Amino acid sequence: MTQKVARILIVDDDMSVALVIREVLEGEGHHVTTFHTGRDGVRVFSRERFDLVMQDVNLPGGVSGYGACQTYKSIRDATAVIMMTGEFTSDQDEALARRLGADGFLRKPFTREQLLRAVGEGLKGRAEWLGDRPVFVCRACGVRFAVWDAISHVETFPVYCPNCGQVTQVKPEELAWETADERRGPQGPEARRILVVEDDELFRRFLTDLLTRAGHVVLAAKNGKEGLQFCQQWKPELVVADLLLPEMDGITMCRQIRESPRTAQIPIMVLTAFQSDASREEARKMGATYLTKPIEPGNLLDTVARIVSR
Repeated sequence: MTQKVARILIVDDDMSVALVIREVLEGEGHHVTTFHTGRDGVRVFSRERFDLVMQDVNLPGGVSGYGACQTYKSIRDATAVIMMTGEFTSDQDEALARRLGADGFLRKPFTREQLLRAVGEGLKGRAEWLGDRPVFVCRACGVRFAVWDAISHVETFPVYCPNCGQVTQVKPEELAWETADERRGPQGPEARRILVVEDDELFRRFLTDLLTRAGHVVLAAKNGKEGLQFCQQWKPELVVADLLLPEMDGITMCRQIRESPRTAQIPIMVLTAFQSDASREEARKMGATYLTKPIEPGNLLDTVARIVSR
């Protein structure tokens, strides 16, 4: 038996394989949803919450299994993803899946016991990820953020604020603890799909947490090229992007979003730590909202709410 009843998404173009997996997992009490293309899998994942995804590597529909895996992890890293592929797959294929965030890898054909073991391990890892997480409120700018490198066995350790850059020596007892429910937010009718494009990992995590806590579904990209690709595939309801990005700068990315018929109407908010009249004018020409770093969380969330309610 697997360790808990879960909501599981199966994405496999071989309907007979998908049916067998579904019957086994439903026999264990799990709630199972099945789709047969990568595009459909990503679409339903962006709108519904799943505890685990079982994803075939080779899929029709314009979105590969590897691309879908990366998208799942960008939207909700806590969801376990198990990749499935044929028996003639190399170790390099598994290594690639792991690099993209896969939590497990099954080679077909696999036994019932192997399937249940992989699902059980995936759900166990998810439960550990969803545990309480240490957070700190910056004394300089007042924002709340996760402390990814908290150390419990020292008297003090430095904490870097991803918003204003302030470094504070913090005692372990000064940290608060945030539950998974607090991180997730209400997911009410005002929730929107928001794409965050930011190369600074800590600030990207901070923005993702802030918007997720407010109840939105968030996808994060680490450069302009990836942001443009995610925008085309996922079609978010708002793009929040830094202007200074690697591989493709924010202005170029936003301009291409505007030039594509598929994404031209998506609202854009640009963030920058380097104010200039030129960048502000570029943002204005594209119809983008312009905010400067460091941000004030309440102001950013109010601005997001105003933009997505138009």
